Formats: sequence, C-alpha cells, structure tokens
Amino acid sequence: VAGRQPSFSLCGSELLVDVDEVCSWSPARPSRKRIPSQQPRPPPAQHKPAHRAHPHSKAPGGASLSTSVKMAAAAPKLDTDVLFVKAGPDGQCLGDCPFSQKADMALRLKKAQYNTVHVSMADKPAWFLEINEKGSVPVWRGLDGKTIPESDDIVALADAREGGPKLLGVAGAEEAAELIQPVWGGFTGIMKNKDEAAEEGLVAELHKALAGLESYLQSKGTKFLLCDEPSALDCKLGPFLLHATVALPHYKKIEPLSKYPSVSGYWERVQALEEFKVTRCTDEAVVFGWSKFFK
Repeated sequence: VAGRQPSFSLCGSELLVDVDEVCSWSPARPSRKRIPSQQPRPPPAQHKPAHRAHPHSKAPGGASLSTSVKMAAAAPKLDTDVLFVKAGPDGQCLGDCPFSQKADMALRLKKAQYNTVHVSMADKPAWFLEINEKGSVPVWRGLDGKTIPESDDIVALADAREGGPKLLGVAGAEEAAELIQPVWGGFTGIMKNKDEAAEEGLVAELHKALAGLESYLQSKGTKFLLCDEPSALDCKLGPFLLHATVALPHYKKIEPLSKYPSVSGYWERVQALEEFKVTRCTDEAVVFGWSKFFK
C-alpha cells in the first residue's frame, strides 16, 4: 500500500513475499546533507537527453528493442508501448525493484519493442497516478491504451508474442516455482530482522532454501531452471539472487552462495544473459534500497 512501509519486502505492497508483485511503497526522501557511512551516496543525476537507447538493446536486423526514458515532471509521449519501472535513488537512474526487472527481462527475451520510463516511488508524478492510481510498478501501458499493473500479467503478455523462448507453460514449472519463494523469503527475513537472537535461525532458513535449490539444479542438469533456455522463472529468480548476493555481504557479511556450486554456476549463467545485463540496476542501487532497514 503506497504511503506506508511494507511488512516484508524492499519494494512491494504488504504481502510481497506471497508474490504480490508490485513496487509501490513511497519512502521519505533521504537527506542529501548527511548519509550514514553504511549507505552509499546516491549517484548524481546525469544530465543527458531524456531519450537514450541502451547500446545492447538490439533486435534482429539492428532495430532498437527498447529505449530508456528518464522520468520528467511532464508526462512522456505515449506514442508506443511503454513499461514503467522503478527509478533509482536520484529519481532518474534505474532502480532496484526485482519485479520491474522481471517484467523487463521477459519482454526483452520475447523481442518486444517498447520504451521504459523510470518513475520515482518517493515522488510519484500526477501523470503517472493517472495511468495507475495504485502508484505501483512495474506497469505496462500499451499503445492500445491497455494498462497492466502486475508483473506476472506483463510476463504473460510478453509470452503471447512470437519470437524468443517460451516463458510460461514449460514442463516442470510448478516444481521449480516452489523453490524460488523460500529463497526470497529467507533473504528478506534476514534483512528485516532486528532480533539478534533470531538471526541464526533466519540464516538457517535461507540455507535450507538454497540447499533445496542446489539439489534441484544438480538433478536437473540444464543451464536454467527448466531447460537450456531461460523461462519466466529465471526472470523471477535472477533479480532475487542479485539482491541476495549484493545486500547480504554488504550488510550481514554473509556470502549466500559460497556453499552451493550449482546455484553459483546457475547465477553466473543468468548474469551472462544480455537481457539480464541491460535490465539490472547497479549494486549501489541495491545497497541503497535496503539501507532503510539499517539506520
């Protein structure tokens, strides 16, 4: 629910751990006069043209797949399909919402052509609230005027398009899906914990989830969760692992994947995907996003 701190996740509404997959919470703007040493300083706004094509965003034949548009006070021209995603701490760069990245990855894997617009969750412009009154991201706004405010539904929209790998309905998806949420839940439980006595048990829960994922990957023997091509589940787990592998070492001195060679190998393959590279935020944005739990 916009306007109050979520109960279990960095960027979501109240039950994000139960896959209510939106980024909608609006934290107070951080002070720019003094930032605690454990927080990274927000990167300065880059004074570049509003429209910028990512150098790697090329469709077959050289056509641009996606153009990134920085947030502005005025509404962007909706003369093409648009994906609205979370902006970073400066209100301009790409933010740390794993569900925005999930939707963006899925669309790119399916060779969709669209613009992305970065929206500040701390200062939501009126024009964005007119598009999505909940104020959450990701949001798809089609050229046909259709608005889709849920990441799962955006993935389904992407999968209905021709081109790219099949994202949904791949054999074994139900079994693999059950392994993902405990990883995210274990990670967020540690990050939000304020009770030192509970820390050991929470870390054990995360390792239990990672051990289950390790066993599954060893027995599966494929490059990705379901086969040798990425699916919707990889678009979901990849951003979760990004948060865990960046935030846990920084704040808790925990290297979550050090005991899990199959998970580590899987993580390396996900990171090598061009669709992951061009949709991921910086490590600094991840660290900054979680800093509110360590003030």
